[in-house]
Amino acid sequence: MSFESNKTMRHLKLCLIASAAFVLNVMNGHAVGQHLGLSQMSTFSIDSTVTAMSWNPDGNMLAVSNGDDVFTCNLYGECTSLNEEDIPIVRAISWHPSDNLLATSGNMFNVWNISTGENLEILNWPEKEAVDGVVKWSNDGKWLAFMTTMLVRDAQLSSVFLWNRDKGDLTEIPYESTSRVSSLAFSPDDSQLVIATPNQLALWDFDTQELVIQPGEYENILDIAYHPSDKTLAHSAFVIEERENSEFLEARHTIFIHTQIGSSEAARSRFPSSLDMAITSLAWNPLNDDVLVTGEVDGTVRLWDVSQGEAISVLVDNEQDFSKAITSVSWSPLGNHLAIAQRDGVITIFEQEN
Repeated sequence: MSFESNKTMRHLKLCLIASAAFVLNVMNGHAVGQHLGLSQMSTFSIDSTVTAMSWNPDGNMLAVSNGDDVFTCNLYGECTSLNEEDIPIVRAISWHPSDNLLATSGNMFNVWNISTGENLEILNWPEKEAVDGVVKWSNDGKWLAFMTTMLVRDAQLSSVFLWNRDKGDLTEIPYESTSRVSSLAFSPDDSQLVIATPNQLALWDFDTQELVIQPGEYENILDIAYHPSDKTLAHSAFVIEERENSEFLEARHTIFIHTQIGSSEAARSRFPSSLDMAITSLAWNPLNDDVLVTGEVDGTVRLWDVSQGEAISVLVDNEQDFSKAITSVSWSPLGNHLAIAQRDGVITIFEQEN
């Protein structure tokens, strides 16, 4: 019997909006106008918190994980569960940029053939090391980066590995940290891999095979994203500042931009504006590389003008409903669709006109 006949079809809750009104109801919040020609295409939900999302190469399917299962969903919210008993806890997923392969990472590391549902079982991992929830394909699909953790003397030690799809080789990057690796990002030309922990950025250079810890102090890095066309990196973090006209300190959330990262001309700047709420996810717009989208812990989604370091507008406002915290924002490869996921399992897809 084929995989297609075995797998369970789940047609999840679907809400389509036929017109692009100036004010749209989105995720029980509000989308304030049409920004960058974005209009809501569909809204649907899965059973629990969305832990990760990743687009297929054509940008017409979205892989979604809720921790216990992995779904592939079309643009209208019709989702299919992999529904295999041996799927472990999944915290991160990454779709191959040119093939129908989906990498998943959580308690185990797997690569799935989405067409057949087959687990390729490319690695036999030692039980003493647990694969953790970070995984990322390179832009050319040659490398797959993922993180592991190992308990050493009551402390967790994080390591990063690279799997070469062509050769099947596994390489350990000479990097170890007692802080959990929170995010991985390949440069557009795949010459660099940035490894982020809450208080450090490290850069692996594929040409020199060297790891360089980026200079400077870093506080509470939450997410990172590479610019789609050059070696510019954005990261979200919170900083402790003195409250205006007060001796008290407060946490403020903002975005840092790194230009020419990895070179002698590397520089770091901070957006002049800051927010009250944590920025949990961010992504560059592939069609307009001056635009960054961010999701916040209170359910707000903003569009930013990177050249000015200022928010253009609020795309989604959930009125500080923390049950609708944004867990992931993701542009499709062509930049014509934007997916937004919430803690309550609701996913909204916006379409960029023209």
